[in-house]
Amino acid sequence: MRRADTISGILVMAVAAFFGIMALRMPWRASQWGITAAPGLVPLVLATALLLCGLVLVTRAKTGDAHYKRMEALNQQAPTCDDEAGDAAEPESTSEGRVLTETQRVLLTVGLAVAYILLLGRIHYAVATALYIFASIAVFQGKGYGKAAIVAVVSSAVVWFVFTKVFFVFLP
Repeated sequence: MRRADTISGILVMAVAAFFGIMALRMPWRASQWGITAAPGLVPLVLATALLLCGLVLVTRAKTGDAHYKRMEALNQQAPTCDDEAGDAAEPESTSEGRVLTETQRVLLTVGLAVAYILLLGRIHYAVATALYIFASIAVFQGKGYGKAAIVAVVSSAVVWFVFTKVFFVFLP
């Protein structure tokens, strides 16, 4: 686990460094809105956050003994593939009792993502996003459709507002 975290952390930091360099290569000239409207600002902030996440992974891999002992204890308590409860081929019940195997969940996720991609550009971004979020919640939870609709509409509206009004990013 430590080795995987170290390698993953290094890869995450490399990707972050690449994106950070690319963000710094974007135009930073002053405009009427100042540096806060520079197109490279948000990518640079995200690259910095990603770099910090990679650094946390590497640091924890080198010094986080308590974390790995806790993970080891959890792994020993978890059922194995030989146990009835841990059989990977065994269907898993959703909250409404709908039984889906791991393969079915993956296929449903891919299907919903493809449908979302096909909707983008054909209908308004906020509507497509709300439909995708609602469908995902409805398929995987199987109940609480009213709450799912509220979560979908609010989430979609917040994402649309933040990107278009705060970051000045045009969405499809």
